[in-house]
Amino acid sequence: MQKIILPTYGAHIPEIPDGIHKPTWIIPPSLMSSHGLEFDISPLLVCDRLIIDDHAHEYIKHSDYPFLMGMRNTVRALVDEGFIETKNYASIARLHANDLAKATDRAMRDPLDWKEQLLVFMRWWDRMQPALRCGMKSIYDPDTTPVALGIYCYLIRAQGAVNPSEVVRLTKLLHSRKKRWSVKEKQELIAITRPYISYLHLNVALRTKLQCPVLDWDGMSAFYECWYQQTLRAVDRSAMRRQDRIEKAKELFSISLPNIRPKTPLQIVKLLKDRRIKDLRRIIYDAARTGKPLTRDWGEKALIAALQAHERIEGTRRIKAWIARGLAAIPFLSLPAALGDGLIDAIQAYRAKREYKWLYALLDAVR
Repeated sequence: MQKIILPTYGAHIPEIPDGIHKPTWIIPPSLMSSHGLEFDISPLLVCDRLIIDDHAHEYIKHSDYPFLMGMRNTVRALVDEGFIETKNYASIARLHANDLAKATDRAMRDPLDWKEQLLVFMRWWDRMQPALRCGMKSIYDPDTTPVALGIYCYLIRAQGAVNPSEVVRLTKLLHSRKKRWSVKEKQELIAITRPYISYLHLNVALRTKLQCPVLDWDGMSAFYECWYQQTLRAVDRSAMRRQDRIEKAKELFSISLPNIRPKTPLQIVKLLKDRRIKDLRRIIYDAARTGKPLTRDWGEKALIAALQAHERIEGTRRIKAWIARGLAAIPFLSLPAALGDGLIDAIQAYRAKREYKWLYALLDAVR
C-alpha cells in the first residue's frame, strides 16, 4: 500500500515559542478557496492512504473556525473510511530532538545560503493572502496573518509582540541585495530562517521513521531543493515522478474539469471507492509521463466526447429494442444484419465509452 506523509506546518519545532499559535498553523497542505481551507484530495489520486499528524487531526476535528469547516468534515470522512491514518509526530520530534538540532545548526553556518529560498517562500505566502482573507473573513488579522512564520516567531521571541513597523524593516532587510551584513543583521537572518530549516529536518526525520515520502506546502519546495544540494544527496527520481503526478491531479481539478471536482465528503469518498479510480490514475500517470498539459480545452473535449459516446449507446439500445419488436416475426433475418452500420457505430461508441470510464466515475461521484 502506497502512503504519503502530510507534514504539520508550524508545529513540533523548538523555534516556535510556547503558547504561541496562529489559526493557519497545525494544518496539512491544503487548498485555498472562498470558503476557507479545503483538504486537497489530489495526493489520493496517486496513493492509497495519507498520513497526518494526530495533533493536526485533533486541531481540525475540534476547531470552531468557520474557515476550517469544510476541511473538518472531509478529514473526518476520510479517517472513518481508512483513507487517512494518524501518527504522533510530536513523539518522533522528541525522540530525535538532539539530532534535529545538530542538523539545523550545521545547515545554518551561513544563513545567506538560505536567503533566496526564504524569499521564495515569502513570495508564495504573499500570494496566498487574498484567498486567506476571503476564506477567513473576520478571523483574518491584517497585522499578523500575512506575517510569515520566521519573522513572526523572531518578533515574538525578541519583542513579545508583532510590531508592523518591525515587520516592514525585516522584510526590507531580507529583500536587500547587500553583500556585507553586520553581525546583528546576520543574527536576525539566522533567527528568521531557522524555523523553516528546523521544520524541514523534522519532515526528513518523519520520512525516515515512517518510510514514506513527504508532500509539503508548495512554498517549501525551494528549501528542499537547496537541502538536496547541500547534503550532496541524489534527487529522488521516484519522488519527482510522484510530484509530477500530483501536479497533474491538481491540474485536472483546478483547470481541466473544475466544475466536476468532488467537494463534499460524500462525493470524495464515493470517487475514491469507485473501481474506476484506476482509470483516472492512468490518465494522470500518462499525462505526467508525457508532460501533456491538462488544459480547460482538453477537459471540455473529453467531456463532450464522453457524453456523445454515452448518448450513442443509449440511442442504439432504444433502436435495437424497437427493431427487434418489429422484426421478431420475420424468419431468417438477424438483428445485426438489420442494424447494419448502426451496430458498428454502437461498437465504436462502446469503445469510446470505455476510454472515458475515468470521467464517468467523476460524473457519478458529483451528481
